[in-house]
Amino acid sequence: MPEVKCEAEVIRVIGGEDGEEVTALHFGPYDNGYVLIGLNSGRLLVYDPITLNRVKDFNIFTRGHVRGELRQAEAITQIAIEPTELVFLTGSKAAALSIVKKEMHYVYLDLGNRTFCTVAIPRGNTVEEGGELRDEDHSPLRPLFE
Repeated sequence: MPEVKCEAEVIRVIGGEDGEEVTALHFGPYDNGYVLIGLNSGRLLVYDPITLNRVKDFNIFTRGHVRGELRQAEAITQIAIEPTELVFLTGSKAAALSIVKKEMHYVYLDLGNRTFCTVAIPRGNTVEEGGELRDEDHSPLRPLFE
């Protein structure tokens, strides 16, 4: 059999700062979701799946003061995706967060006679915090945290 030589192309190396190690990796939510990287420092990095640019950095299990007590950093050891939107992270504790931009309000109506319907109302047309009307154009990939 002839020898076939293949070389991998490095598109981009992604990860944390010097001294941080990748301890968990996942893709989602949805099939067009983000690349999620958990670090030994307790940070969660979120990358765009197409450009591999960092979209957001969450301090989940990082070192810091919580309710007056010093908390040590702990690694994110596992990342799991709930099918609709939640990202579950575990170390010695667990955390859940949503990184999906919610674009619609859903109202479920009982029309009587065992008939139901769902009304979808765009969030851009509703009164938000501060009483302001917001009319923004959001991509489904655009995250909740902007």
